[in-house]
Amino acid sequence: LTAATYYIDSIAKGKADGSSWANAFPTIKAAYAKVPASSTVYISGGPSGQSQSYDGSSSDQYPGEFMTASGATWKIGQDSAHNGTAQFDARNAGSWLQQGYENVIISGDAGDGKCHFVLKDNSTLAGPGNCNNASGLRLSYIDFGKQPCNSGNSALNFNPGHAVEVDHCMIYANGATVNMFSYGQFDGTGYDQNSFHDNTVILPR
Repeated sequence: LTAATYYIDSIAKGKADGSSWANAFPTIKAAYAKVPASSTVYISGGPSGQSQSYDGSSSDQYPGEFMTASGATWKIGQDSAHNGTAQFDARNAGSWLQQGYENVIISGDAGDGKCHFVLKDNSTLAGPGNCNNASGLRLSYIDFGKQPCNSGNSALNFNPGHAVEVDHCMIYANGATVNMFSYGQFDGTGYDQNSFHDNTVILPR
């Protein structure tokens, strides 16, 4: 496969080659290792106002694996037949995020100011290394739900982070020791090279 536009739709019944909504990859696992660098991948959330599930609790592994293609953009579907809410259940699967991203965008932005990527509460948000060594990573319009502490006192770590942007996301940092949304050693040579903005963070502690 060459860099292009691909589609993931859990109810698609076509060729499952990702070439169109009708022939979309039916699972995230099916897209894993088949989406090349610099591609754009649209994920169906079902029709506008509805939701569609992606179960990572069994064999359908998660973005910790499939969102690592360099330069790839992963977005909610933009048309009314696919811009509902994509709900991810990663409670018993591989991490929803991983380390080593390079110029990757993960965005649930459908243009209405809402988070169209939603994680089930207590999903495995990030692996043991969290988002370490991320470079050019943007997380946008994602509702991370209620998430426990993964490392130290925070829900999401970047250590280090290079040109990281987290915007218009929501998280309920759930746990007895959690006292921050994110921790990291961010570096860069310019102002705002790393940016966290317009997020909603609930820290009950």
